[in-house]
Amino acid sequence: MVPDPVSGLRQTLIALAGADFADTTSAGHDGSVHVMRGTVRLVTGEQCVELRTHDYASLPSGPHVLSAAEAAVILHSVVVVAPEAPPQISSAAQSVGSTR
Repeated sequence: MVPDPVSGLRQTLIALAGADFADTTSAGHDGSVHVMRGTVRLVTGEQCVELRTHDYASLPSGPHVLSAAEAAVILHSVVVVAPEAPPQISSAAQSVGSTR
């Protein structure tokens, strides 16, 4: 079983059908949006930007809305850093502190 989250680059290719498609999500990590084809509108907080084919924008963590009036394809990229696991204590080290 793979622990979640797994450290590394996560990329998702998303096809938006258009017809004023809008999706509100909340990202847990900073990321980026690269428009491969079409035009999309990205709203983060009070900032709204229109992105066209080959445009790229940073995507801060937190809620955002991505919408497309026409069919569009985007590449969503996020770098995920898994929390560090606590150090493993060997059985020999555990027995050193034992009072038995």
